[in-house]
Amino acid sequence: MWSKIYDNAKGLNLFIIYYRFMCKTFKLSWSLGFVVVIFTGFCFAGNRAYASIFSMFKTKDYQGIIDRYGSSYLTLAYNELIILSEAYKIQKNYDKQIKILKHLDLKKPNYYKIHLAIADASKAKVYEAITAGEDYKMYQQSLSDAVEYYRSAINLNPKDISPYQSLMTMYKDQENVPEGLALTKTMLAQFGETPNIVTDLCEWTSKFGLVAQTQKACLRASELSPSDAKPLVHMALSIRDSGELEKFQTEIFKIYQRFPNSEDVIDLVGAVHIENKDYINAEKALIKNKNSKLESSRINLATAFYENEKFEEALNYFSESCPIVNEERRKLLRYFESRLRRLEINGMDNMAFKFQKELNSCRATPVVITASNKVRSSHFSEGIRLPSNARDLEGKTLLEKRSSYERSKEKKNQIPLKVPAPVPTGDIPE
Repeated sequence: MWSKIYDNAKGLNLFIIYYRFMCKTFKLSWSLGFVVVIFTGFCFAGNRAYASIFSMFKTKDYQGIIDRYGSSYLTLAYNELIILSEAYKIQKNYDKQIKILKHLDLKKPNYYKIHLAIADASKAKVYEAITAGEDYKMYQQSLSDAVEYYRSAINLNPKDISPYQSLMTMYKDQENVPEGLALTKTMLAQFGETPNIVTDLCEWTSKFGLVAQTQKACLRASELSPSDAKPLVHMALSIRDSGELEKFQTEIFKIYQRFPNSEDVIDLVGAVHIENKDYINAEKALIKNKNSKLESSRINLATAFYENEKFEEALNYFSESCPIVNEERRKLLRYFESRLRRLEINGMDNMAFKFQKELNSCRATPVVITASNKVRSSHFSEGIRLPSNARDLEGKTLLEKRSSYERSKEKKNQIPLKVPAPVPTGDIPE
């Protein structure tokens, strides 16, 4: 309050000095001098206000900007509103940021960067709430708003890849296969065959069950990104999902020879060995992933330790893995509960007691609030795999048939939203 009073007094003093200077120097009448001073003063004050808010932003006084200018945002110029919106963003006050951005949209209608910023803020608001453990159902409208504004930004400036990428991230987080595939095809037509876009096409066609299209897309993605194992992994998974298990195993071992250190490939190789009850080779492969955060890899390695009768190692690795395994926690617990019973049947009471103690400890370990949150926006359709007889049809036909297929299925569990790292502060929109 005192700083504002001081600023006002200082401003009044400057006004009087300037008024006397103009009248004396240019020999103006008092009335004409008053008009000139008022006009030039407005221009000077506007520049001074912008310089003040900009200097506060440069010194990272974000809360100071909010305290001084937040309540009077209707009087701010366009550039000042941009800085105020960035201050709200950095302070993670997304509701106020969105309010300022929508006011900016009134000043400069249909500017794609403003729509992109509104979409980013809406998405960040939801992700922040989920990470804090809040009920996602309260934020479904914000998810819908984010999608709407991303699409609007794309329509307003189809040559900027940023809104496409942000929208694609949302579709991946929610495993929204139809929308993800459709957006990838749009990006392919707009930007051509970039490694990331073709890899996305490979992934989405694999999840959609389009075997022939997956192989073509994944081979092309592998050509564009020869050091990336993921396109070949997706191709192998599409072969597996088509029912050709022997061919899948042959392909995954070929990929393993080419990418012996890829966590995803090692995980699949270990899973194949476990499926074939070859636990010795499963352990040899999966030991490379011992420190991996891949949940399936940790469960598979713990399984290999146990089946190779390395009970202490299995127990220690189970204990170490429990806090890391969140989405697959139930699977991990079920497996070791069944192994506990086997130990009891075989009379290994001491080891069974140790397993029971670790099981109780694991059950009491809280699940980390990240990807395990069950979230699904009503705006999205649920991503599914289509039946085998639809795999070789065109994507458009599959999308048309999808609704009837869904009606024949039982209602599925909600799809998890994988929360990414906090949205970083970007450049101020122009």
